[in-house]
Amino acid sequence: MVQKPELYYPYFQTAILIATCMPNHHPFMIAHRIALLDHLAHGRFQWGIGSGGFPGDFEVFGFDPSEDDHRNMSKEAVELVLQLWKDPKP
Repeated sequence: MVQKPELYYPYFQTAILIATCMPNHHPFMIAHRIALLDHLAHGRFQWGIGSGGFPGDFEVFGFDPSEDDHRNMSKEAVELVLQLWKDPKP
């Protein structure tokens, strides 16, 4: 009896999306793009996020790099993305 080989389906992954630049990327657009990529990858897409960045990026958007404001903004943005996926009503 011939045994069928197991198939390997790789996952598609992003690099870390720097959430400190979220003012340039509306949470709705991020939610839409990630959902589309996950659909195209048949549920095998993994999204990485982070709140790090360059101090110049913080200053452009009015954040003090020594404060935690950018982390709070990143957390709020991720919560909005998750809420949009849970309940996509406008």
